[in-house]
Amino acid sequence: MKIAVATGRAGSRRRRFTCIQDNLDFYVPLCEAACQHAPNLIVLPEIALQDGIPGSALDRAVPAPGPETDVFAELCRKHGVRILLGMLERNGDAVHNSAVLMAPDGGIDGKYRKVHLAVGNEMDSGILPGDGFPVFQTEIGRVGCNICMDTSAAESSRMVGLNGADFLLMPIMGDFRAHHPEAHVFDPDRFRAIMQTHAMDNQVCMVVSVNRAEGSCIVDRLGNVLAWNDGGQDMIQAEVALDDGLRPANRGCARAVTWMLRRPHVYSAFVDPDNKGHLPETAY
Repeated sequence: MKIAVATGRAGSRRRRFTCIQDNLDFYVPLCEAACQHAPNLIVLPEIALQDGIPGSALDRAVPAPGPETDVFAELCRKHGVRILLGMLERNGDAVHNSAVLMAPDGGIDGKYRKVHLAVGNEMDSGILPGDGFPVFQTEIGRVGCNICMDTSAAESSRMVGLNGADFLLMPIMGDFRAHHPEAHVFDPDRFRAIMQTHAMDNQVCMVVSVNRAEGSCIVDRLGNVLAWNDGGQDMIQAEVALDDGLRPANRGCARAVTWMLRRPHVYSAFVDPDNKGHLPETAY
């Protein structure tokens, strides 16, 4: 399967964006360029449809499908490709930070609504969190999503894996754990390690689309980094094998071993809503 991650290179969004059309003018040509390589899937960054536009999340949100997403639907039909579009989605009176998987026929395979909202502005913005980790069955494999802050909760990627995904698509602004603990600057090695761990622990191919480009990557289930954007590329691409071919000494496959050795009856703390880990009660 051919995958493309289209972000634009670092610094390519220097001009001020004032409306959704500005983002369409930025991302649609990138998708068109990616389609010249005949990918099966293109993954765009978090809130790609409204990124950089001033105003509240509630004012910027639009429905999907809708006029603003129709341009990407037409791209899907034209090239027979899937596109994962990050957007602020209006759903009646609710607004979600969503990842919308658009199908080759221009329809929608499914939507993922961000479960773990970013501490601070996003939590206070009026955006509502999602309530599950759906996996969408497609002819190119089973597809699940996380969005940005989801990466900090191990349960997010684990639930996508438990729900049977082959691919975990992650539009993301950044990961606070990927900053050097002393210099407080982005550390690509730390970021890469986080995404490799998600891939191996949950036996999913990670497809990560970073808004600023640097750190965008495609990592297979074995933790191999198939493509990496250091910020200097408009897009990255990779071919991913659905069968990784790994056969450990016990002659099972890595995926079978990962899931069959689990003992869920000893994981009660995992789903205890009162368990706050090592945080003191005063932290809440």
